[in-house]
Formats: sequence, structure tokens, C-alpha cells
Amino acid sequence: VYAASTAAYTALADIAKAHQTAEYKKRYLGSILRQDVGWFDTSNPQELSTRFGEAMLAIEEGVSFKAVMMLEAVYTLVFSYALGFYYGWDICLVVFAVSPIAGLSGA
Repeated sequence: VYAASTAAYTALADIAKAHQTAEYKKRYLGSILRQDVGWFDTSNPQELSTRFGEAMLAIEEGVSFKAVMMLEAVYTLVFSYALGFYYGWDICLVVFAVSPIAGLSGA
């Protein structure tokens, strides 16, 4: 079940990333085309494609698999504590109190 759900939301995240990147590309190109003619005289034409590619790469990295994994880690933490408090609140309270110390020590 875990593998199937991970595969499903990874695929959905990739689809969302593709749609967001396509929308950003349209808007970025539209903003370049709306510039005054003088702007193109001061900008290097070879630089435009490089900056465009770098901007799109930065956006793709921002909404990549790393962001999905971060959300998964946060959701896992929240639901783990919720289940822990439901089934054994006393032990979970001790773990909840000790976890910042363990996190600061690097364990």
C-alpha cells in the first residue's frame, strides 16, 4: 500500500510540476516579448536563452521530488504523533518531550 501511494503521489507531483513549468515558461516568454525595443539592445541575445533555461531549471528544482519528500516527512511525523497519542499517550508524551533533545544532539 505504501509503495502504491508513494508512486501515485510522485506521479501526480510530476504532472503538477510539468503544468506549473509550462505556465511559467509561457509567462516568462510573454514578459520578455512585452519589453521595449531598447531593452533588447542592452541585453545580450545569447544570454536570454541561458537565463531562461536557468530560471526554468530553478523552478523545476523547487517543485521537484525533494519538495514532495519533505511534505511526506512532515505528514508522517504529524500522523505518527497523532496515532501515538491515541494509542499510548503517556509513552508518546515522553517521546515528544525527548525528540528535540535527540534532534539537537544529531542522533
